[in-house]
This record gives sequence, C-alpha cells and structure tokens, in this order.
Amino acid sequence: MSVGPWRTALRALRRDRVALGAAGVIVVFALAALLAPAIAPYSPNAQPDIVGMATLRPSAAHPFGTDVFSRDVLSRVIYGARVSLGVAVLSIALSMTIGTAYGAIAGYAGGATETIMMRLIDALLAIPRVLLLILALALWGSVGLPTLVLMLGLTGWFGTSRLVRERVRALSRGEFAFAARALGASHARVLWRHVLPNALTPVIVAATLGIGNVIVLEASLSYLGIGVRPPNASWGNIIQDGAEAIASGWWIALFPGLAILVTVVAFNLLGDALRDALDPRSPHA
Repeated sequence: MSVGPWRTALRALRRDRVALGAAGVIVVFALAALLAPAIAPYSPNAQPDIVGMATLRPSAAHPFGTDVFSRDVLSRVIYGARVSLGVAVLSIALSMTIGTAYGAIAGYAGGATETIMMRLIDALLAIPRVLLLILALALWGSVGLPTLVLMLGLTGWFGTSRLVRERVRALSRGEFAFAARALGASHARVLWRHVLPNALTPVIVAATLGIGNVIVLEASLSYLGIGVRPPNASWGNIIQDGAEAIASGWWIALFPGLAILVTVVAFNLLGDALRDALDPRSPHA
C-alpha cells in the first residue's frame, strides 16, 4: 500500500476521538503489562497470611482486595495483563503470518491449486475452534505458555487466509502486476513486492479485532482450567479463583472481568476505526 493512503488513514484516526480513546486505553494496559514488576504493589503469588488476610475487601492497602489465598488482586490483575495480552498478541502474530502466506499463495496461484487449498480451509472452518482447543488441551494435559500460544495461533488463521486470497486474487490480475511481469519480474517478486503490500489492509484490521477475540478465548480456557495454569496469573484464572467466592468476595472476579471488558471493547473500537480509515470508499480516504 502506498504512503499516501496510510497518511490519509492516520489523519482520519487522529480526528476520531473514539479511536484515540481506544488506543489510549490499549497503551495504558500495554504499559502496565510491560512495567508490571515496577508498578505492582505486591508479588502476584505472595500469600502473606492465608487465614487472616484472605478475601479482604478493597482498601487503601489493597485497592482491589485480596483473594481466597490472601494474594493481592490488583497485583495479579497487572501481571495477568502481561500474560493475557502477551498470549493474544503472539498468537495473533502467528496466525496472521500463516494466514497471509497461505492466502497469498492460493490467490496468486489460482486454478486447481487455489481450489484445493481453499477447500481445505472450508473443511477446517467447519470445525468449531473452541471445541477443537478444548479437546486438544484436555487430551494434552498441562501445557506451558509457548504451547498455548502455538495452539491459539495454529487454529486462528483460517479466516485470514480467505481474506488475503480474495485480495491477492484481484490484485494479481491488475495492470501493475501484468506490467511487472512483462518487465521480467519473477512471480515471487511480483507477489512479495507488488501484490502483497497492497493486500495487507484487511489483515491489519483482522489482527486488531482478533486480539480482543483471543483475549476472551484465552480467558475462557483459563477459567475452565485448561489454559494458563497457576502460578501464572491471567485474567481468566483470576476470575476462576473468585468464582466460588462470588458472594463473599465479589471483587476477586469483578476487576479482572472489567479488565477483559475494557480491553476487548478498546480493541474492537480501534479495529472498527481502522477499517473505516483504510476503506477507500470512506469519506476520509
């Protein structure tokens, strides 16, 4: 994509207060995740007094209260941002990379190759992702964070490949692609240097929206006990810690739940704004 449309899109985003607010929220959560050791008031796994300090209400010493194991909920939410956002961003980066490469090859190759590759995608999309992950994680047993990122990434690229395939298919039949090939450029060069950069708009939007979806998915898996495992704190397993004490310790599940809600809404709002700003039919373009 040329510099001009990107500059136009950035100008449109700067004029969009909702997009700027959403981006600000994301930056705050990202900084909290990166600076967790410096800003968290306590260690996320510290249990100073499992009897006397368990399920303390929010106070000046513990703004988000403590959980049933006397751990500071604010500290765990801050460290949980590091895990939840990290897993989401890394898995989305993996899935977008695979989906873009697969869709680009299918769209550029065309013919029987494209047909076979896309029928495989149709078959994979017929399998519910959540059920596939639950089955795999339940059978696998305990998995570490790298394995969880791989599983989320390897099951999330199917839709992206279809978006990229449609875009690449149209662009590879454009005049600039024919001109590049006529000048002696190889198919790989035409695809990599001329077609693919102009096909990344839907990928960027899908990635932004996908991060919010993966945050919810990871939290759901962790809540079920098959995602991020203790002692690592994620927003999902913090909610699980407070599920059985919801009446006496409502704050344990409330604050990580609010963190998920605010973050997902921010990513969705930013994704919608990006889609409008990068749409050539938009009045901003």
